[in-house]
Amino acid sequence: MRRRWWLALAGLAVVAVVALVVLQTGAGWDPRPNGPATPAPEPAAGSGDSKGEGGFRGMTLLDPQPAPDFALPAADGSTFRLADQRGKIVLLFFGYTYCPDVCPATLAVWRELADRLQDDADSVRMVFVTVDPERDTPERLREHLPQFGRHIVGLTGTREQLRPVWDAYGVKPERIELPESSMKYAVAHPAQVYLIDQEGRQRLLYPLGFTAEDIEADIRLLLAQGN
Repeated sequence: MRRRWWLALAGLAVVAVVALVVLQTGAGWDPRPNGPATPAPEPAAGSGDSKGEGGFRGMTLLDPQPAPDFALPAADGSTFRLADQRGKIVLLFFGYTYCPDVCPATLAVWRELADRLQDDADSVRMVFVTVDPERDTPERLREHLPQFGRHIVGLTGTREQLRPVWDAYGVKPERIELPESSMKYAVAHPAQVYLIDQEGRQRLLYPLGFTAEDIEADIRLLLAQGN
């Protein structure tokens, strides 16, 4: 069972690597692991250390579309609505707090990013949506996420509340049983971060491997452009 667990986790990294390779060859890429319900936005070049479409380092979308709106319970007891974030840049990630590698790596990048942005951090919303609502209660999110900074907004809810949001962003969590592990199960999920601009459009994607410096550069470019 341990071998199956590590194979599953390694598969997530492979997805990210394949995405970068496909992008660099100029082919289209859909971040959804189980295929699109609708045609995926077409990404342009951008690989972190080189600038892509519009000078961005992230994976840019050639035809930015409005990000699907949603409302979910936040860990602090409030309701988070994506539509209320207009004028802010939103970084959106789907993960879970018991994740052993992908999620803490992403959150660590966010922690560094907040430090790098300093005063401009107020212009950005970093939003963590759980794919494991049974374990990621509001209490658990309030306990776990502050380890990576007070700036991260944790969202949870029932599966009935979360499923439409997962579907809207092509996220299909897959539970992997680990009966011999203290974790009991892992959850396979996409590894990319979505960047939603100040007008509420999906503009950029960041698979594993993009750094806080890369994301900061793109955020400052968007702030300078004002859109």
